[in-house]
Amino acid sequence: MNLQQSNTYRELPIEFIGVGEVAGYYFKQVFTDGKWYIYLVNINSKPSHYETLQRREIIATNTKYAKENYVAYPRSNAFGVWAWTAKTLEHAKQIIAKHKQHSLIEKQI
Repeated sequence: MNLQQSNTYRELPIEFIGVGEVAGYYFKQVFTDGKWYIYLVNINSKPSHYETLQRREIIATNTKYAKENYVAYPRSNAFGVWAWTAKTLEHAKQIIAKHKQHSLIEKQI
């Protein structure tokens, strides 16, 4: 079975330290239901905000850089499209609820 046919993906890490434009930020996953994720972001060892994101699966054969299928963490250009920032965990959960409700409505149309 080749990677494109495989249903296995390298999952997002539970915790990681940012690189590039978020170098030094500490990210900790505080929620997932398999389709949505919420990460608490700490800057200078202090809680800053939450990042809410939809699951995005990347197939290795679609990019020259990936050797395996993986779930992507958003880059800055994904915010407002499939990732959002929230000041509180409650707000992050509301973002997910809103988008889930919107998806249900679209399916009914």
